[in-house]
Amino acid sequence: MQRTARLATTAALAATVLLATGCGGDGDDDKGTKPAAAPASAGSGPVAGQTAAAPDTAALETAVRAYTEHLFKGNGAGAYPILSTRCQDKIGRPGYDALAAEAKKTYGALTIKSIKVDQMSGDMARASYDVGVPALERKGQPWTREGGTWRWDAC
Repeated sequence: MQRTARLATTAALAATVLLATGCGGDGDDDKGTKPAAAPASAGSGPVAGQTAAAPDTAALETAVRAYTEHLFKGNGAGAYPILSTRCQDKIGRPGYDALAAEAKKTYGALTIKSIKVDQMSGDMARASYDVGVPALERKGQPWTREGGTWRWDAC
């Protein structure tokens, strides 16, 4: 009985740590350097009298909200496809399902309280968002667009 309780406590702690750290880091493999901005090319700016169009952030915001909703409802089957291919390969479905179940058990069905797209360039973006739990507040989380769909890439 004590062993089972210890294992459950250890599993809960591991899940909390993974959630609080974004599963092992901020996705920066480049040791703190930020991605370079895309170089400006001739003719790429706005025509005189026009302003540059802001990037369409709606699809990214929708993906962030869907991912977070599925995760905190314990719906690993719904959240896992929103992970980038790289993160799916790194985390694995059984482990992710357990993580989602533990997130629901520990925190309940949390939803996004605020979201801000910090950076968007081509198929890469960074978003900051929170669910009302300071330990789970995300700053500059990396997202990548694969096959036209935004996917969580903070593993």
